[in-house]
Amino acid sequence: MSLFRPIVSTGASFFDADPYCLRSRQKEETTKLLCLMIKETPTLVINYTAELLDVLLRASVDVESTPVIEAHVLTCLGELAQVAGENIGPKVMEIMDLVIRTLQDSASPTIKRDAALRTLGQVASFTGTVVDPYVDYPELLVILSRLVKVESAPHVRKETIRVIGILGALDPYRRKVLFEKVDENAKEHIRSQHTDISLLMTTAGSQSNEDYFQAVAFNSLVGIISDPGLSALHYTKAMDAMIYIFLTQGLKCVSFLPQVVPAMLAAIRHSSPAYQGPWLTKLGSLISVVKQHIRNFLDPILSIVLDFWDHAALQTVVIQLVEVTARALEGEFKAFIPRLLSVILRTFDADASKHQSAVLIALLHALGAFGLSIEEYTHLILPAILKLLDQHDTRQAVKETAISTIGVLARQVNFSEQASQIIHPLSRVVLAATPGDKDSEVLANLAMDALCALVVQLGADYAIFIPLMHKVIQTSKIQHPAYDSLVTKILKRERLPQEFGKLSSAAVGTEVKATAPAQSALNQQSLKQTWDTSVVSTSDEWRDWAKGLGSELLRESPSVALRACQDLSEEHEPLNRELFNVAFISCWVTLYEPYQEDLVNSIATAISAPNCPPEVVNMLLNLCEFAEHDDKVLPLDPKMLGQNVRNTFACLLRRSR
Repeated sequence: MSLFRPIVSTGASFFDADPYCLRSRQKEETTKLLCLMIKETPTLVINYTAELLDVLLRASVDVESTPVIEAHVLTCLGELAQVAGENIGPKVMEIMDLVIRTLQDSASPTIKRDAALRTLGQVASFTGTVVDPYVDYPELLVILSRLVKVESAPHVRKETIRVIGILGALDPYRRKVLFEKVDENAKEHIRSQHTDISLLMTTAGSQSNEDYFQAVAFNSLVGIISDPGLSALHYTKAMDAMIYIFLTQGLKCVSFLPQVVPAMLAAIRHSSPAYQGPWLTKLGSLISVVKQHIRNFLDPILSIVLDFWDHAALQTVVIQLVEVTARALEGEFKAFIPRLLSVILRTFDADASKHQSAVLIALLHALGAFGLSIEEYTHLILPAILKLLDQHDTRQAVKETAISTIGVLARQVNFSEQASQIIHPLSRVVLAATPGDKDSEVLANLAMDALCALVVQLGADYAIFIPLMHKVIQTSKIQHPAYDSLVTKILKRERLPQEFGKLSSAAVGTEVKATAPAQSALNQQSLKQTWDTSVVSTSDEWRDWAKGLGSELLRESPSVALRACQDLSEEHEPLNRELFNVAFISCWVTLYEPYQEDLVNSIATAISAPNCPPEVVNMLLNLCEFAEHDDKVLPLDPKMLGQNVRNTFACLLRRSR
């Protein structure tokens, strides 16, 4: 008894004293000692339950803790629950919150997830908290189901199965009712962790239709880019797959935007600059497909734009994203221009020597995309654009783009009050043209084109500028038949054309389009060679067989959404396992009957094989259960399946002991 109080006090000193009072190694040894004391001296510990709970729960939020210390803290809580039982009742919710947070964090080390699962089982067993955790935490069952299915550590999967058994069964209808009652934020979090069967229950129609395949694919891909423990390569390939699905399926995928866009924005915000640029470009491709449907996500998109605007390596890409968004929303973008004005003007006002021409060119293109929405702010924007024409250090490409932008805006925005402000700088550009100087001649011709667009807009009001421009043209010896024709019509009081020329490709924007490649008939012979089990015998060969079959099913799937995931599944094996069921069903319905029979025989052989690993057998048994949910029962002997279910669970339980 006399030894125990100092140990508890030392544990409390983690947070009551200077956070650097103990090094990580000392903290680790102290929490380890606490675990041993709780386990070996239960009669002494029970008198210190409240004090220990307070120390351990504070230790769980210590920012200085390492994963090993956090795992020891979770283990201590589990051992304390086993000793104190219902005495920890008032703190059960806090312990459950900690366990759920740990299990939700897929980036947490295996040691932490294992400790969290053991603690969950101990708390449920020794406090009588069974079934209720599913009610209080609707996402818990989904988390545990995903761990069983995609967790790479076998001992963690076994512990998950044991915990599911301890917590007990929850009636599916009751869970559905609970899910409908949770708030929208929680519901979005649960939806992002759906399994293929839970998605089947919430997706209208048959599991063999494309909408369902898209739902499963997006659910898995969003889960990958939301997982902080994966590499940038995984995120990139997941985004590529999602963008490809949007490009090929178009507006059919709009319903998945609430899942996809927040996950992409979070990945972009928390990644390194080397990846932020390409991912922002992918986001722009997505916006160009869904167009006005992106409006609900414009606030977080503009937040990222403003945060990254001054980042030198990203500025051009960010401005291009603004341009794509403006073209997608058209007139609806007007409400968001005031939020961008300050950074736009700041970019123009900075010392020109600090600008890369690509940034200014991208910004000018974006202003052209704003179109009529910018009309209220022309008194601020025009001087900044026209200033570029008079600066000697402005590069040729920037001047050309600035003049083209004026012409683009003159076709859309009323410049009647700024006519003089525009015409005089353009006249100076024309006057500066030197015969034989190609650059100056290009600028002069662009200026005349922009002037023609303004003439069409002003009509007879342009007459007062005709003498000025006549002198300029005579001096520079520029010939521009279109301008001459428009001036002649004004002088003769003839009707002018409704518009001058067409908007340039830069002004209109490039439509991002893609079509799904024509899917040839399912290569049934290739699939047959993959599922053949005649040369498979060892455990490793069975694992390779299952992985190869999953990859081939994705490659041959009639579903565009599933095929898009095939490349990533080669890099990320959990995705291969996660999509195995739906990929199988998508191919199964198109197989000829002889091939179906051969495939079923191979599955039966795998399930009954003595050397087939339990995880492969479990995957195939899950497949059989999954197929039954859509009346596609695989013709396998129920007795054989039942016997293997018992054998598999018995094997898992033996290994978990």
